[in-house]
Amino acid sequence: MSNNLIPAERRQRIVDILSDQGAVRVDNLGQQFDVSEMTIRRDLVILEKNGRLERTHGGALAIHYVAGESPYSVKDQANRSLKEVIGRRAAELIEDGETVFINGGSTALQVILHLAYRRGIRVVTNNIAAAMALPEDTELDLILVGGQYRRQSGCTVGDFASRVLGEIMPTRAILGTDGLTVKAGMTSPIQQEAALTRMMLERIRGQVVVVADHKKIGRVASFFTAPISVIDVLITDRKLDDSVFPDFEETGITIVPVFAD
Repeated sequence: MSNNLIPAERRQRIVDILSDQGAVRVDNLGQQFDVSEMTIRRDLVILEKNGRLERTHGGALAIHYVAGESPYSVKDQANRSLKEVIGRRAAELIEDGETVFINGGSTALQVILHLAYRRGIRVVTNNIAAAMALPEDTELDLILVGGQYRRQSGCTVGDFASRVLGEIMPTRAILGTDGLTVKAGMTSPIQQEAALTRMMLERIRGQVVVVADHKKIGRVASFFTAPISVIDVLITDRKLDDSVFPDFEETGITIVPVFAD
């Protein structure tokens, strides 16, 4: 690309590239636009101030603001193969004898399904969709959290669900999220779901694992769930540029990358 672009044009091109690729590196952008890395860094600072991206080590991450939610049937099918392998890897972390909180969502559903024939594990969840999808001969000890059923997300929410969670001390939490960035943390488009996941986090006395495919990283939804600092492990796929991961790792998170089968 030519370096004859005016700064506003170059910044819009950067946003367009981010929208397509999800993440970019400063050195690559400098080569593409034939300008110095310092110039690109200034562009990224301005774009971040305008809420167009989140800067990372050596680059930037696209930010997508989410106002509402898609129907559960649509979310369940999106990136299904990635969610299956993420769910399988998360299930492998759970040891016999554990009591585990797992929240709603299609990626969390895959974790529960991969625990279907494990004995000696107790899962406490508001994920009604997962309970309905388990095979009849499941060995899993499943405790369903009652409350108001949201068919849009296949889970329960509300005060009744919170009261049940308040009586349980889990050894681990495995949580899905609608949005995840270093600065915004975990977010959800639904206030009640954010509140219930936050309640799970308040009760946890062990490891917090977040399961999220690459499409969730860089998304910011309307309701804050929790800061990035609560997460111990992030299981995700490798479809994002490696420049994104050091920012998460600097907060103390262990990144577990998986590959689709």
